[in-house]
Amino acid sequence: MIDKIKNWLITLFSVGTVFVLSLSPGLQFLLLNLQTAQAAPGDGHMLLFWDGGSEPTGWTCVSCSGGDPFYQRFIRGSDTYGTTGGSTTHTHTASATIDATSDPMPSRSNNPTRNELVNNTHTHTTTPTIASASNLPTYRQLKVIRYDTSGTPGTIPTGAIALFDASVPSGWTQYSAQDGYYVRAEGTVGTTGGSNTHTHGISGTTDIGSGVARAPNTAGTQGPVATQDHTHTISGSSPSANNEPPYIETILGKADSDTGPPTSILTMWDGTPPVSWTIQSSSGGPFYQRVFKPNSSYGTTGGSGTHNHSDTIIVTSGPSATINSRTGLTNASSDTHTHNATISNFSTDNNTPPYIDVVIAKLTGINNPPNSPSSLDQINVSTSSSISTGGWSDETQVKFQATLTDPDNPDSLSICVEAQEVGTSFTNTENSCGSPVSYSGSGVNADVTLYGLTDGATYHWQARTKDSFGSYSSWVSFGANPENQTDFAVDDTDPTGTVYDGTSTGIDLDYNSGALNSLSANWNITDSTSGISSFEYAIGTTYGGTDIVNWTNIGTSTSQTVNSLTLETSQVYYFSIRATDIAGNQAIITSDGQLVAPTLSFSTSSGSITFDNLNSGNSYSDTEQTVLTTSTNAKNGYAIRAYANNNLTNVYSTIISMFNGGTYASPDEWLSSDRGFGYTSSDALVDGTNLFNPITCAGGGSSPCYAPYSLSAPGDIVADNPGPVTGAAITNEQFTITHKVMTDPTQEPGRYQTTLIYSATANY
Repeated sequence: MIDKIKNWLITLFSVGTVFVLSLSPGLQFLLLNLQTAQAAPGDGHMLLFWDGGSEPTGWTCVSCSGGDPFYQRFIRGSDTYGTTGGSTTHTHTASATIDATSDPMPSRSNNPTRNELVNNTHTHTTTPTIASASNLPTYRQLKVIRYDTSGTPGTIPTGAIALFDASVPSGWTQYSAQDGYYVRAEGTVGTTGGSNTHTHGISGTTDIGSGVARAPNTAGTQGPVATQDHTHTISGSSPSANNEPPYIETILGKADSDTGPPTSILTMWDGTPPVSWTIQSSSGGPFYQRVFKPNSSYGTTGGSGTHNHSDTIIVTSGPSATINSRTGLTNASSDTHTHNATISNFSTDNNTPPYIDVVIAKLTGINNPPNSPSSLDQINVSTSSSISTGGWSDETQVKFQATLTDPDNPDSLSICVEAQEVGTSFTNTENSCGSPVSYSGSGVNADVTLYGLTDGATYHWQARTKDSFGSYSSWVSFGANPENQTDFAVDDTDPTGTVYDGTSTGIDLDYNSGALNSLSANWNITDSTSGISSFEYAIGTTYGGTDIVNWTNIGTSTSQTVNSLTLETSQVYYFSIRATDIAGNQAIITSDGQLVAPTLSFSTSSGSITFDNLNSGNSYSDTEQTVLTTSTNAKNGYAIRAYANNNLTNVYSTIISMFNGGTYASPDEWLSSDRGFGYTSSDALVDGTNLFNPITCAGGGSSPCYAPYSLSAPGDIVADNPGPVTGAAITNEQFTITHKVMTDPTQEPGRYQTTLIYSATANY
């Protein structure tokens, strides 16, 4: 209410121990200056009655359908909410005593035959059946509506119905339509029913009874009498009893217009009420385990949860079976005789109707609006770090925080926030309020998180404080910047783009330059919302891996060549870029991988060799050399093979055979008796074995060790380097092949020639 009359002149002055709040023009409220013990701030929702159509905005009907907690229940006060019980009907047990008949008729003398009679002093027994009766007291139906937000609503809507323990205040009208009727919660308003008193139907059938049996006499004048096996029925009602549950009479008032909760209003709660309210339904309180019985005055109590009924006498029916017998004698039972059945010992049973417990509380505090919030902050939810003014959030949720205080101590306070996109004016209606925080004189930090913010949007926001009474402070805008400028912006989208292997912009290469120590990449990665803050790169041997180079920041550069690496051929290398935008979103984008480009070069020192003429001066022998030069980056090095396409042959097809002193597997020292064409190599380790330069040749003698040339492709390995080659390539590695020929003096003179084929193979 204070909020609705804030433009009125308000004067507060003391009159003894009573304060008078004068609201011009002339409206007054008496505010008792009482120190009331305050309950801890609660999370309960206020409940009121409603007799209109659609519920007011911000309120929900909780009695309108079968699944609602209040549906077709009476409302009982308690110290906690939600307990249900009671029943719509009840019954009793009782006993019956059947008096002997006193209705004789003349009958015949004893002459036993087949059918018996009973004398007029016989009796019966029975157990009566007590029908069920309704527990529902006289009622009239109302809706129960619940405030959607916990705490005290700032406004009670027009037409809402509340309880009072005295005359209703100004702005309210006594709701007399409910007087004398208990409130039954339902969705249909105004329906009446039930009764405050009730009776039970009583029924039963007796047994066949007991008495002196006689046989019928068929002589003389005949008349009907009761048979020996006759029974009687019982049908009647119990005396009336009251079935009103424990109740307290209360006054109902209906709000004439939208208004704040007046002091001394009584309302229902589905939890602990706020600190300005005093619970009236705890044990010992006036509403404890009592239902409401509206009336024009307050406080009368009555009713009971149990009852019984007083004794009653019911006359039975006549006998169920008769027979003819001679008249003129006595002591037979008449064909119309009855008995008095006394129904007694009614059990005490429960007559509580279906109910639900609620907390009843009375507004006793004097409320002042809370102070405006201070130290406003906007916080990234995931990182709990503050977002600077004009900064970015990398998610569509932002936490808003402030310090709250209140002139009233204690109280419970909430921060309420309105956020709008820049360019949209504030409506002064919050998007959301946070959970209440207990306040006891020192400023408390409170927060609320708004969800579902728009990606790419820019926002400005304001906050205000709400107390347990539902009163608000003034709005406070965040930041010192103008409202047409951004307080925070939202970028929930990761950077996107492509990483290309190699140095050619926008072109993806499968191989690097062949270097074993260098890789390059370039990329086109952007963020259209907040923009790129930085890039980091990493290199690995798996997709997204970092085993070659861990994450390294390179600012906003869009290309990178990394040197001083240790690479090898036949291994795929992946260049990954971790892009971070200004909002903090990150994306890791990886290339499709690149290989070290394979390299191999091989050359011989000359394209031909010519031996000197063989004669006695050189003992028919000569040697010549060829230098083999190889470069490669192959991980497993290389191997050079050699073979001859034929023996040394002259034009007459006379040949000089291959070296006869040893084999490739067992090279031999060239002895003076050896003949032919062969070679030795300077490579000390060929295919893992020192074939040509050991101390002792495998075929005998001392090094150098010679072998014949192979005459078939691809030939024998004459030099190699098996690696491994990493980080640096093999460059211009040289081995020398020494060729030798030796013949007998009788060898046919002439020009002999053949072709040697060398092949170098890189093993990647």
